[in-house]
Amino acid sequence: MLLDLKIKVQAFVVHLGLSLALGIVAALLVFGLWFPFPYREVAGGWDLFILVMVVDVCCGPLLTFVVFSKKKPKAELVRDLGFIAFIQLAALCYGVYAVSVSRPVFLVFEVDRFRVVSVADIEVADLHQAPKELQGLSMTGPKIISARVPKSGDKDFVRAVELAMSGVEVSFQPKYWLPYLDKREEVLQKVKSIAELKQKNPNKNQIIVDALAKTALSEVDLGYLPLQGRVHSDWVVFVELRSLGVVGFANVDGF
Repeated sequence: MLLDLKIKVQAFVVHLGLSLALGIVAALLVFGLWFPFPYREVAGGWDLFILVMVVDVCCGPLLTFVVFSKKKPKAELVRDLGFIAFIQLAALCYGVYAVSVSRPVFLVFEVDRFRVVSVADIEVADLHQAPKELQGLSMTGPKIISARVPKSGDKDFVRAVELAMSGVEVSFQPKYWLPYLDKREEVLQKVKSIAELKQKNPNKNQIIVDALAKTALSEVDLGYLPLQGRVHSDWVVFVELRSLGVVGFANVDGF
C-alpha cells in the first residue's frame, strides 16, 4: 500500500513538473510577447488563460495521481495517461488560442487619445482595406498607428457615427488606419504637458514621477495623452515631443 502510494506521488511530481514547464513556456509567450506592459492591465482578455492554466496545471497531475498504479496492465496505464495528456494539452491549446484573439495588435492615435485595439476588435476580412504595411496582425506586441476620423460632410460620416454608437470605433476599422506619423500635427496639437497631468492627479504624483524616471528623459521633453483600453481607461501614454515616440505609460487618469 505504502509502495503504491509512493509511486503515485512520484508520478504526480513528474507530471506536475512537466505541467509547470509547459505553463511557464505558455506564460512567457502570452505575457512576454502578446501582452507586454501595460497591456495586460489595460486590454484584458488574458484572464481566461490564467484560469485554464491553473486548472490545467492542477488537474492533470491530480488525475495522474488517481489513475497511476503499477498493478494496472501496461496497455491500460498508457491509455489512461495518454487520455489525461490529451485533455490537458487540448485545454492548454484552447487557453492559448483564446488569449491570442484577445491580444492587442495596435496602439492607435485617435483624435485626442491612444486606443488599444485587439484582434477581437477587428473584422479580419476587412484587413485588405488598410495600407499594405498595416495589414498584418503583430505577434510581438502592438504596432503604433493612427486613425483617420471622418468629418461632417464626408460620405461615410453618418455610418461611422452609427458604428461608433454601437461600439465599433474608427480605430477598429482597417479602412481608417494610417501610419502613425501621418497624424504628426494632430498629435502635437493634442499632446498635453506633464505639469497638467500632475495637476489633475495630485494624489498620484509619485506614480507619475516613478513612471517618468523609467523613460530616462526630462519632463520638459515629454507630453502625455490618455490611453483608452477595453478594460481600463485610467492610464496615460508618455510621448517624446521631438520624435513623438511612445516612451512610457503610467496608471493615472488622463481624461
